[in-house]
Amino acid sequence: MPDSMPESAGTNGVPAGASEAADAAHDASASCNADASRNASASCDADASQDSYDADASYHADASQDSEGRSSSPADMAREFPPVEPTHCAAELAGAGQESVLVGVVPLVLASPELSSTIGSAPASSPVGRPRDPGIEERALMCALEIYARLGWSGFTIGKVAKRGHMGKSSLYLRWPTKESILLDAFNATDAFFQRHEAELGDIPFIERMLLIAEHRVRTYYTPVGQAVIRLNLENQMLPEAVGELWRKSVGGAVMRTRHLIQGGIDNGDLRPETNLVQLGDALEGGMTMHVLATPAELRDRAVARLDTYSNELVAGTLGPWLTEQALRDVERRGSQRAVALLPLIALARPTE
Repeated sequence: MPDSMPESAGTNGVPAGASEAADAAHDASASCNADASRNASASCDADASQDSYDADASYHADASQDSEGRSSSPADMAREFPPVEPTHCAAELAGAGQESVLVGVVPLVLASPELSSTIGSAPASSPVGRPRDPGIEERALMCALEIYARLGWSGFTIGKVAKRGHMGKSSLYLRWPTKESILLDAFNATDAFFQRHEAELGDIPFIERMLLIAEHRVRTYYTPVGQAVIRLNLENQMLPEAVGELWRKSVGGAVMRTRHLIQGGIDNGDLRPETNLVQLGDALEGGMTMHVLATPAELRDRAVARLDTYSNELVAGTLGPWLTEQALRDVERRGSQRAVALLPLIALARPTE
C-alpha cells in the first residue's frame, strides 16, 4: 500500500512512484507554519495506522517507477545508493577494526531530547496496526546523513531516505515534517558525538588534547558522517538562504568550540598571549578538511592508514610556533608516550632564538 503524506502538505496522499520533486515540494510547504505541522502529525498518524509501518511493503510500493518512467526497483536503488556494509546506511570508518561512526552518533540524539527538533512530538503508539519500528529513527538519521553527503541539499528528499532505509514515508513524515527537521536532528547527533569524545578525554595536557581531537575529527571526516559535515559547510557558503539556518543550529557550533579550545590554551598559559585564535582555528580546521578533499579516491585507504602520522604533523606544525614552555613541560611530565614523541616535531616548528 502506498504511503500517505500529511494533509497540510497540500495533498491527501502520494501514490507509488510519485516524483522526488513532490517530496521536495512537501518539505517546503510543510515548514510554512507550526499549526500545519501539528495537523500533519495527526493526519500522518492515521495514515500510518493503515500501512502499519510496514517498511518492506512501503519500500517496494514506492520503488516501482519514478516521474520520468524509469524503473526504481530495489536493484536500481542499490545502484543509485550502493549498499554500505554491514547494514543499510551504517557508515563505516575507513580503517580496519574501526567501529561505525553512526553507531556512536545517532543514539545520542535519540537519548537527548534537547538535541531533537521533532522527535517525541508524535503519539507514543498508534491506535491500530503493528507496533512502531523501534529502530526507525536511528536508521532514518543514518540514511539522511549518507544521502545528504552524496547528493547535497538539492538532491535530498525524505522519499529518498525512506527508500534507502526500507522505511515508509508516512512514518518518517510523522516524526520529521520537513527535510530541514530530519537533517537538523542528524547533524545535531553528529555534533553531540564530537562533544562527547572531547568530554571523555579528561584531564590531559593541552597538546595531547588537541592532538586527539584533531585525529578523531579528521578520521570521522573520511566517513559519510564527516563528508556530510563538509558538504554542509560548503553549501552554507553557496546556498545560505537554503541551509544557513541549518548550519547555524548544528555544524557551525563546532567552529566556535575549536576557537574556545584555543582561547582556553591562551588563558591557561599553554599558548602565547599574542596567538590569533581565529587564524589558528582556521589552520586546524582547514588542514583537517583539505586533507580529506585533496586525497584522491585511490589513495584514501593509504591516507586513513596513516592518519595518526598526519595528525601528529598537523598539530605540531600549526600549534608549534605558539606553544609555551609550560605546555611542553606539561607533556614531558604527564603526557602519554605518543604525546611525548610529538615533542621533536614541535621543536622543528618552533622559531629559533
